[in-house]
Amino acid sequence: QRCNLSAVVLLLLGMGVARPQDFGFISPPKPRALLRALAEVHALGAVDDDMRLTPKGRVMAKLPVDPKFANLLLCSTKHRCTKEALTLVAMASAMDSGNVYARAGTKAKRREAERAHAQFHRFEGDVITFLHIYDSYVAAVREGEFEGLFTDGNGQVLAKEARLDDDSDGEEAAMSAERDALGDRDARRRGRRWCRAKYINYRVVEKAADIRRQLVQLCARLNPKLKSPEGEDSPNP
Repeated sequence: QRCNLSAVVLLLLGMGVARPQDFGFISPPKPRALLRALAEVHALGAVDDDMRLTPKGRVMAKLPVDPKFANLLLCSTKHRCTKEALTLVAMASAMDSGNVYARAGTKAKRREAERAHAQFHRFEGDVITFLHIYDSYVAAVREGEFEGLFTDGNGQVLAKEARLDDDSDGEEAAMSAERDALGDRDARRRGRRWCRAKYINYRVVEKAADIRRQLVQLCARLNPKLKSPEGEDSPNP
């Protein structure tokens, strides 16, 4: 069965299995693949030269994400970008189950979808684009309203744009508000409506929101140093 072998190796080490290569797998991986997985967790600083978990590795082993993503979250504290790192890890994890862009059937719908998607594109690349998609989705769900209009070159309305506000009430209040908003039935309806207008895959962004909420809570317990770019505790989901 296809799985992330590096994550399995890290999990086994975290459970106290000193030699993952000797573990009794029901379906044993190829030795070369297992060596590559061990080399990866070593390169990430999760294990030392004797293949023992480092303090960093012990934290990584408790994060239920790809070891590369776990490393990204822990390194984000140094660069004060944990808020963005959490979103990217959640989006990347959610996109394992599907594309964030919804498929459009007819040729006309595909052109409409391309125009809607163009509103999210950022010249910096996919990373910033995915951040913008998620933040726009959360803003639309939280506020329950759309402001401004997307138009094509001929002035035709494509969809309404969600307003993005600076939340100055603190990260803890923002987390609570977002959790309540995303869990509300009306909010879910707003999310689906927004996704239809933007041709965004609702299941993917909603799954990303759920993963992110769980990661925020888990990271806060495992590493109190995780902070948002503004230096506030508890990054805003």
